[in-house]
Amino acid sequence: MPANFDILPILNYIEGHYADVTLASTAAHFGFSPNYLSERIRRETGRTFKELVVLQRMSMAYFRIQNSRDSIQEIAKEVGYENMSYFYRKFQDIYGIRPGALRNLAGPSTP
Repeated sequence: MPANFDILPILNYIEGHYADVTLASTAAHFGFSPNYLSERIRRETGRTFKELVVLQRMSMAYFRIQNSRDSIQEIAKEVGYENMSYFYRKFQDIYGIRPGALRNLAGPSTP
């Protein structure tokens, strides 16, 4: 494996395409095989590709819940989730609070 592997462009790509990114599309974009890229990501970050995508999606959802009037369902879809049960469960697992409770904490500027 090349010693000069730079993870930053890959992380930036995930950040910019989090709503619909896949390991295959990311690997193709950078000219790697999916297996190679998956292994390098895990080595460089200590997380899997899927974990990084989920964290990016949830980070964006957290921000949008606090800073927009869009419904939680709209936000979940915008960040890449069709399955609302999964979205709510992952959000609570990561942040320890339900999305609706977070919205209530954000104050009167949001519904």
